[in-house]
Amino acid sequence: MEPGRIRGLAGIVDDWFRFARMILGEGTVDGRRLLSPESLRQMTTNH
Repeated sequence: MEPGRIRGLAGIVDDWFRFARMILGEGTVDGRRLLSPESLRQMTTNH
């Protein structure tokens, strides 16, 4: 396998981990608000 593909896959894992931290942080990650409380509520509500 090419080394570039391995780095790309690791990047995807890092992105998902950061996304999960944002959800657990109620829309905030690394001290920055990325989602409003209303947006987060919409995302986590069963419609």
